[in-house]
Amino acid sequence: RKHGNEPLPNGGGNILVTRGWGADKPGICQAFLKKVEEHNSEVLDMAQFLLGGGLLFTFVLKVDEEKSFALMKSLRACAKDVGLELDFYFPNAAEVPEAEGGNEAVIALVSSQAITPALMMDVDKVLWGHGCVVLEIEHRSDNMKEHNGEYNKVQIRIRC
Repeated sequence: RKHGNEPLPNGGGNILVTRGWGADKPGICQAFLKKVEEHNSEVLDMAQFLLGGGLLFTFVLKVDEEKSFALMKSLRACAKDVGLELDFYFPNAAEVPEAEGGNEAVIALVSSQAITPALMMDVDKVLWGHGCVVLEIEHRSDNMKEHNGEYNKVQIRIRC
C-alpha cells in the first residue's frame, strides 16, 4: 500500500499499526514479536498495558510492501491462537510522527481531588497551544486516591 509521494520515516516500506485486545496471559508479546521477526519487519514503537482487567497493545511496524499482507495474516493467526482480537491500520505518511526532533518531557498531575476530563481537556489545550503532542497518558490504578488513600496522579509524556 503506497502513502503518496511523502517518504516514510526510517526509509521505505509501509507503516502498519497493529492493535490488539483481550485477556492477558504470559507469552503474548513474545509470540507477536516472533511473527514480526519472521517477516523481516521492524518495530518502530510499541505499547502494552492492562486496563479494566484486559490487555491492550499497539505495535507500530515498518514492513516491506510485498510482505504486509503475509504479515497481517500471520499476526491474525497468532491472535486467534492466544485468544485476542486484532485490527490493522495503515496511517498516511503525514500521520506518522518523526522518530527524531523536538524535546520530550513528562508532566505529572497530582491532586487530592479527582482528575476530571475537564482538567485533562484544559491541559491538552495548553499543550496544543505550545505545539506539543501527547505521546502517552498513564493513570494506573495504584495512582488513584481510592486505592492509595492519598492522591490521584496522571503522567503525560509529551513532545514539543
